[in-house]
Amino acid sequence: MKKKCIRFISLAFFLILAGAAWAVDCGDTAGPGGTDVPCDCGDRVVSDTILDSGTDPVVSTVCTGNGLVLADGWVLDLNGNTIEGSATGFGVMIEAGANNVTIKDGIVERFGTGIGTDDTTLIPSSTTGSTISRIKARRNTDTGISVVGSNNILDLNRLQFNIESGILVYGDENKLIRNQVIC
Repeated sequence: MKKKCIRFISLAFFLILAGAAWAVDCGDTAGPGGTDVPCDCGDRVVSDTILDSGTDPVVSTVCTGNGLVLADGWVLDLNGNTIEGSATGFGVMIEAGANNVTIKDGIVERFGTGIGTDDTTLIPSSTTGSTISRIKARRNTDTGISVVGSNNILDLNRLQFNIESGILVYGDENKLIRNQVIC
């Protein structure tokens, strides 16, 4: 019995490590003449990035965890594309400590939370000076957009049929402009 238990633990540890290895840094990082790194489910966006339906697998795959994780200071332009999940994780998670990020122009649907600040600890992280604009967050099992932080702008977003809430914002001096929530 002891050998079976050890084999099971070893297999579980291997699967955890293998899953962690799949997520990579992605984005339009190469500059002129270089090769960009396509974004796939769970990847960390580390440069200003415009998603392309022809090269970025995240817009043609149903993500089983997070769609993308956005690092400090970058712009993520969904470029009219849809990121779709399987009722868990974040469509776009703003990484712990990431400030001055922009997420715009697309659809995030069927995740736990469409777009939000990292809440993987007991105390959610916050973001300052970030913008979420022209996003349709729909059919998420928790919240469409959930942001903790200050001086953020949520503008022209459309939140549709999210189970718990359309928008949750905690913090000071945040601006909610022309957003629409449909239950």
